[in-house]
Amino acid sequence: MPTDTLDPDPSDSLGHSRRASSGTGGVRITMNECGKKFGTYAAKAAEDDVCVTRYGKPSIWMISHAKHARSPDIEKLIPRDHPLYHLREPVDAKIAAHAGLLHQLLCDNPRSPEPEPVVRALLIYALFSIGPDRALHFEISYNMLYRWFVGFTLFDDIWPQETMSDATRRLLAHRDVVTLVHDLVALAKSMRSFGTDEYEFRINYALLDAWRLGVASQGEPVPLA
Repeated sequence: MPTDTLDPDPSDSLGHSRRASSGTGGVRITMNECGKKFGTYAAKAAEDDVCVTRYGKPSIWMISHAKHARSPDIEKLIPRDHPLYHLREPVDAKIAAHAGLLHQLLCDNPRSPEPEPVVRALLIYALFSIGPDRALHFEISYNMLYRWFVGFTLFDDIWPQETMSDATRRLLAHRDVVTLVHDLVALAKSMRSFGTDEYEFRINYALLDAWRLGVASQGEPVPLA
């Protein structure tokens, strides 16, 4: 009985399997291809990673159980005495209370990231006086603590810089989101007793003021953090 074979890359005259571009190797397929030949690709994943893409971006990775068992949990690598470690849970609770609004602001673009990680990225932006958007994107990419706090694993591709900048711009255009970020900064300041003196916030008050003034015409002034 004939068996399914992996679809060759149409652009490759030699018929080589497409390779994933995230830097971890593996075969790259579309969501449609995965649906048509799931069994074939699942078997392939026992030997080589399979990256399933959606809208041209990695969406799901299929890997062997052995590799999954060896993969480190990023949370195990985070210093427990850093205030961000203690801040993540209460921050998530506050963000969850605004989930409806946050999703409404980004829902019109299917390529927009989930809003919750973007808000956590904005908090990192303000708490540690990181430079412009490009610097924030770089820090989230390579700083393991920031990566974990925002919500990425060790192996996740973070959003393209342009996607992140567009999402932050759209969120910060709404007064309630700016108020939420100020509230989160105030929460972080109230939790300074957690952690050690080695880790100090370097809050960018000028940036917070700029965000606050940017929505000043939308109603009552945003309370200072």
